[in-house]
Amino acid sequence: MEIIRRVAVEHLASCEGLIAEDVMSADGKACLLPKGTNLSLDAVRQSLPLVMRQLQRRGVATILVSRENEYSLDELQRIVEGLELPFAQELDRSLARHTVAQVGQVYGRIAMDVSVSADFAMLVDTGKVLAREIRRVPQILLSLSNLRSLDEYTFVHSLNVALLAGFIVKRMKPDDPVLLEAVTIGGLLHDLGKTRVAPDILNKPGRLSEEEFRKVQAHPSEGELLARQAGVEDPRILSFIRHHHERWGGEGYPDKIQGEDISLAARIAAVADVFDALTTKRVYKDAYHNARALQVIIESTGSHFDRTVVRSLLSSVGLYPPGSVVELSDNSVGVVVGNRERDLFRPQVLLQKDSGGTSCEELHVVDLHDHGVELFITKVLGSATKRSLREPSLAGA
Repeated sequence: MEIIRRVAVEHLASCEGLIAEDVMSADGKACLLPKGTNLSLDAVRQSLPLVMRQLQRRGVATILVSRENEYSLDELQRIVEGLELPFAQELDRSLARHTVAQVGQVYGRIAMDVSVSADFAMLVDTGKVLAREIRRVPQILLSLSNLRSLDEYTFVHSLNVALLAGFIVKRMKPDDPVLLEAVTIGGLLHDLGKTRVAPDILNKPGRLSEEEFRKVQAHPSEGELLARQAGVEDPRILSFIRHHHERWGGEGYPDKIQGEDISLAARIAAVADVFDALTTKRVYKDAYHNARALQVIIESTGSHFDRTVVRSLLSSVGLYPPGSVVELSDNSVGVVVGNRERDLFRPQVLLQKDSGGTSCEELHVVDLHDHGVELFITKVLGSATKRSLREPSLAGA
């Protein structure tokens, strides 16, 4: 299914797809940007800053962009809910927005060296509420959120890491709500130390200098210190913060510990942190689709990541995570909406195009588990974007 959306000109550089109609000058005589221009091509992306300035000078505020096989998780969530599938419950969006706002407030006050005791305590309480939500919600990737601006990256990333870590614990240790709560709070706080790193270093598009990299490498230990100063005493939370960049093989930082010397909370943190970072678009890289991010993590299992933790992530999301746009063996195309824990290769797929390439008029979910070897996934075409943090009523605007 082709999706056409209206994009503000200032956001064009972060957009992918094709220009859906000719962008004309006000007098209608000049074509400023022709229909069909592929925003994903490197040559086009290099010229976009100049194009955007020209469009803005000519008074063009928005343009139409189309993309094949693209779903937003907001759209997917509405479809899943409408079909009354068993995994349809969504994480409370208002709680997600509230959490991101609180993370931003705490991190912002720390960056300005302002006292954060009361705000910090409220954020920890919110982490406890978030942990209870994780126990209620069945789907992991339908709960992850997208950043709205560059400045919001750390805050939304903190929410996503908290959710991913919580879902991993839910799978690994279903009878340990205390650990689930600790890693959820740890996820919200794990990047506290980045408040001590200059934004131009954190967002630098090119390679960091040795001095800049040393400053980045100091953020886990700085974060642990800030958390202790704010009254955090739980060793699992403190380890989550200090050791989320440690690696199973001992090549991480800041302490270069390895294997089971790294706490379970921190081993979970490492996987959650990398997965969300890989699937988020940044100024210096494009976002990986979920299945590709999983492949990167799987390939680094045993050197970077604990096999048990990675196995738990896989059992939570499957090899084809919800939101993955896939091609099936009969040439039909669909988007993954759910997985069986014991059948990672054969998820439930919402058909988008039939075997003849015709868009499906009626919503139909195929459970590949029921088709044995007759129908299977042959290719991953892409991935749905993470859900918006906007009000549900505005999600499709």
